[in-house]
Formats: sequence, C-alpha cells, structure tokens
Amino acid sequence: MRHDFFMIWGNGYYYAPKICQMIRENPNFDIVRIVSINISDMPGFIQEIYSCDHVPIQHLIGKTRYLLNSDPQAMFVLVKNRDPDERYY
Repeated sequence: MRHDFFMIWGNGYYYAPKICQMIRENPNFDIVRIVSINISDMPGFIQEIYSCDHVPIQHLIGKTRYLLNSDPQAMFVLVKNRDPDERYY
C-alpha cells in the first residue's frame, strides 16, 4: 500500500463529484482527504505539481499548456492505494 493523489483541475471541476464517486467505487482506493485549492499563480502551481515528474520537460509543457487557460482552481484527492500497479515504458 502507498499514498497517491488525483488532481482535478479547473476544467474538470464540474465533474469532481462524479470523479470522486468513481474513486470511491474502486476497491483499490480509500479516499483520505479532499482539498479544494484556489490558485493565484497558475504557472507556479503547475510547476510545483509537476516538479518531481519523471517525463521530459517538452511533454510536460504540452501536457500542461491548456491548464493556463482553465479556471484557477483545483481539487486534490489524497488516496490510499491498496494495489499500485506501475508500468514503465
């Protein structure tokens, strides 16, 4: 078991209740905490969130560019992951 998190960005905030319900229904996850975040510095926040990501920076730039135009809010969902299944390619 380990702790993981889901980040629901502003563009998906409307769907947050459904997303959390899907997480609750998955037997591998137990939600530990849900925190709503109002973001005052979106570029800085994105950089902090992805600072430990292990993918090339060009991928992250493309992946996160659209977030700069989404609502400046996010929801952090901390979970216990009972069965992590990582695959590296």
